[in-house]
Amino acid sequence: NRVYVEHWLDTPTRMLASFSTNLTNDDISNDSPIKLTTEFFKFFLPDLYKIYPDNNLTLWIYVTKHVTFDVNKAGVSGRAEGTITWFVHVNDTLVPAFTLDAQLDLCVNLQCSTRTPI
Repeated sequence: NRVYVEHWLDTPTRMLASFSTNLTNDDISNDSPIKLTTEFFKFFLPDLYKIYPDNNLTLWIYVTKHVTFDVNKAGVSGRAEGTITWFVHVNDTLVPAFTLDAQLDLCVNLQCSTRTPI
């Protein structure tokens, strides 16, 4: 099996995936210090807080290009590009606040050991 795995890792493998989701304050654990509210982000987005104090936020996260993963001997790398649109809850209506273009690059190095644990 070890030879097979090494041979498989000699040939880079590319996988594609798509991803879109909405994230609301209800999706965040009550134990988390992070909240999707204008109150939580008031130091980063003071103008938004001034206009909409103490309102909940919803994030619409859309991938604009397929998420790619490359698997090879050195490790796993991935890339995602998309947009994150921020909405403020106002009287049961989602009011668009702004949209961010986002890019995420990920690299994980793999290391295997043949030592047997004692």
